[in-house]
Amino acid sequence: MGLKFFSLGKKKITATLTSSSTTTTTTNDKAPARNSPRALQEPAILNRIFDHIQDDSETLHQSVILVCRQWYYLNQSRIRRELVWVDDAKNNSSKSFDKLVTRLPQATMLKWHSSDPQLKNKYTLKLIQALEGNQDRYQQSRNPTAAPVASSKKSKTPLKNDRHLSHLELTYSGLLFLKALPLLQSLTSLRLLIVGSDTIRLVAVLAACPNLLSLQLESTTGTIQLPSPWVSPPSNTALLPLQSLILENVIFSQSELESLLKSTPHLKVLQLRNLRDSANASASLYSWHGLVAQLRTLQISLRSVHFSIYGQPMEDEREKVLVVAPRSSEWAFRSFDLTPTVSYYLREIPNFVTTLELIASGRLDPGHGLELHQFLCSSPHLLHLKATQSVCLIERMDIHRRWSPSSRAGVNVDRTAGIWACRNLKTLHIRVHNLGSPVIQDSPVRSRILYGYISRVLPMLQDLYLYELENEPGLSLDLFGGMCFFARLQHLESFRLGTGKNDQMVRPGDISWMVASGRTKLSKSERGECVLTWQQLLMSDNAQETKRVASLNGRDYVGELYGSSSVKTHIEPQLIASLSQLGLLLDVKAWVDQMNSKQGYICWPKLKFLTVYQPLTSTFTLAKGYTRVGKVAASDLDSRINDDIGAMMR
Repeated sequence: MGLKFFSLGKKKITATLTSSSTTTTTTNDKAPARNSPRALQEPAILNRIFDHIQDDSETLHQSVILVCRQWYYLNQSRIRRELVWVDDAKNNSSKSFDKLVTRLPQATMLKWHSSDPQLKNKYTLKLIQALEGNQDRYQQSRNPTAAPVASSKKSKTPLKNDRHLSHLELTYSGLLFLKALPLLQSLTSLRLLIVGSDTIRLVAVLAACPNLLSLQLESTTGTIQLPSPWVSPPSNTALLPLQSLILENVIFSQSELESLLKSTPHLKVLQLRNLRDSANASASLYSWHGLVAQLRTLQISLRSVHFSIYGQPMEDEREKVLVVAPRSSEWAFRSFDLTPTVSYYLREIPNFVTTLELIASGRLDPGHGLELHQFLCSSPHLLHLKATQSVCLIERMDIHRRWSPSSRAGVNVDRTAGIWACRNLKTLHIRVHNLGSPVIQDSPVRSRILYGYISRVLPMLQDLYLYELENEPGLSLDLFGGMCFFARLQHLESFRLGTGKNDQMVRPGDISWMVASGRTKLSKSERGECVLTWQQLLMSDNAQETKRVASLNGRDYVGELYGSSSVKTHIEPQLIASLSQLGLLLDVKAWVDQMNSKQGYICWPKLKFLTVYQPLTSTFTLAKGYTRVGKVAASDLDSRINDDIGAMMR
């Protein structure tokens, strides 16, 4: 997608002054008033305005930069240009690496996944060299004696705006971060995901990256030691711009954190997740009450707060939710901490929570995500949910009870279904599961229920991640399994699907709907032929549905459901109507017929990333993700995606 700019020519206008006695035409020697700058043409004022929307990448990309040349140039440093590199990926090549290095000088975000503990990987070494070049360019841009950048006389706006690497997400082990740290002065956001255990000197990080607004340190399988000091003595009085600090599975002295808080008056997000005690400590290193006292003394008003110690239940739930950050709309809990009491407090605020993250729990959730499900059924304002460490049961999406498998031995859990109220949800990261017998895990009915439910109930999704690991073969990717329902999600930008323990073999016709070639006559014909083979399946499906309806004796599950106080909320009648065939093969046939009609469909016009069968840290382009599902010719797809990325990186 390229960008085109159009200029409007100015017409000369002569002013005619008319009175009751005479009519004269005057011409001033001075420049007309129309040449005087207006408020919304002043870069300083515009930059202040754009600062308030810089986190809304969709508005910036789709609206703001297309208004005029001046707005386009002023927002070059705000536009998000993302690069992803997995240094041990099987599809790495010198060509793909050279392309990344070429784009790095104009990138604003780099996601770098490394498993190179000794810095022996050739791509790792070259990437560090590329960062050295980036650092040199950044230092030169900060030099006030450097030659000014060329500008446009018409717009009085630089033709080339400085672009610097401002966001880094690094998954690593070994010496990599220590080697890269001196080259990261331009960063405003840093996330380190440590595999295993390591030691990081926070004072060195803050000194090397003085512009940091957001810092996140977490370990997935071990702990991170954060030794003293955090702030060097000469800098005790220097204020830091830090606004967000997230630490997970770390060990430190709380006095160091309290000293750091004195230098971070702008802090809005403080999340201390699953803090670890030192093996040598006789008592816990951490005190929630001491932290609260420090926050009040410094008058730090937080937008989001979390405090938990590994293996211990959350304490003072009401104080966290209603006292420390009473007007917070962003919350993070461990799954077992989302108790009925906490859910009640969140609804008491009243419920205007927009962001909820459930982090690694460290213990089993006996309710299998019951509180999360009920919270979603009563939270219409929620926009972002990240809960890959919790469980969402597919049975609770089966509002018509068309798939009611026998329970696994020893499992007795409330499976009451419900319709989630968060109709405007943009981010959904969940781990799906069911408690039925393992014998029927390959039933396509459960996949149709999951896919159909999400695509109908959450039409505004932009970032979707479905994760399932327990079952084999896992969620169905075949056409009759209903994954094509996701083509309804017109706002989707990122789609990740981790399903089953082994790759599934699928036919090209089952997944060709994802790409532009899937809308050709040939692909429509392939899908039509596939549907013709369903006649016996449709008849069997219809017979089972008739039997199910007869067994109800007029009972209305959905009507009963929304008479229940635990999930009572307003659900649009048209939404319930659209879910009337949820789980049925007939629902898939109706959607395929629409896809094959003259009206057709447009699949994922905004999608940039698709990942199937990949671990949590891997993200690939739609083209690469698509070819992992099946070996299909996707030249038109490669062209579309590469053009989009190329336009963003220019």
